[in-house]
Amino acid sequence: MSILKNAKHELLAQGLAAGKSQEKAYIEAGYSPKAASANAATLIKQNQSILTRRDELLSQREALQTRAMVAAAKSAQISLESHLSKLAEIRDLAIAAEDYSAANTAETNRGKVMGYYVERKEVGRPGDFSELSDQQLRAKRQMYEAIAKAKSLAQPEE
Repeated sequence: MSILKNAKHELLAQGLAAGKSQEKAYIEAGYSPKAASANAATLIKQNQSILTRRDELLSQREALQTRAMVAAAKSAQISLESHLSKLAEIRDLAIAAEDYSAANTAETNRGKVMGYYVERKEVGRPGDFSELSDQQLRAKRQMYEAIAKAKSLAQPEE
């Protein structure tokens, strides 16, 4: 998908991608503030392309951030091994100082880096995906899988 043909819809999608509420994004897109909350919800429900565009913008932003983080890590010569080693050093120093909270945090962070902890969170409200067609659900799944694949390919090599 590319920029939406309707300029107000595009501005609304950009506002949502920027983290603004539906109401605020709706008003800033040039719509009337009168009953903005209800009208925004109705417009978004009737035009799934707005949410699809929002998701696309978020994916693009995430890809850019991932590339920037990888580039920064490479320029700072940070590798997975050096990062884990530094966390182990911090843990050992914290234990020596009898600061067990800091030691526990460092060790937990080592586990997160190694993938021993999976952080899960739900996005949206109950029922947000219930009205999506099978095709829309497949498209979302493919988009998220592509993002995950891009992230795994962007990981710096050891």
